[in-house]
Amino acid sequence: MFRQIVFILLLFTLVACKPPEDKNQANVTNQNSSIKARVEVPENPKLGLQTLSVYLLEDSKALSGASIEITGDMTHAGMVPVIAMAVETETGLYQTKDFEFTMAGDWILTTVIKTPSGEKITLEKKLSVAGN
Repeated sequence: MFRQIVFILLLFTLVACKPPEDKNQANVTNQNSSIKARVEVPENPKLGLQTLSVYLLEDSKALSGASIEITGDMTHAGMVPVIAMAVETETGLYQTKDFEFTMAGDWILTTVIKTPSGEKITLEKKLSVAGN
């Protein structure tokens, strides 16, 4: 019995030592691709319009000319998804200023990136939106 308790305590200690996730970013690196993508949301997102940013690199250089759609879904059923297109504001940086979090709670952001070469990349980010 003592060994079981020690084992459980060690297990909890190892789990507690895991570094925290960056709650404001979703990253992807495809091993078969030279493209890297990162999605950033505002720190402590709130209800209303928010600026979401997507950064794209190909071979460590900013990637221009991509098409990016961001869809927000609540984790519960019955809500209409929020969909916005991100536009290129500078080389390799795409932003949407018209993305609106319509309800407080847990959200899933799905970002679909289509590169000029036709490659499709999908990122998923879970986050919580505070009420006013």
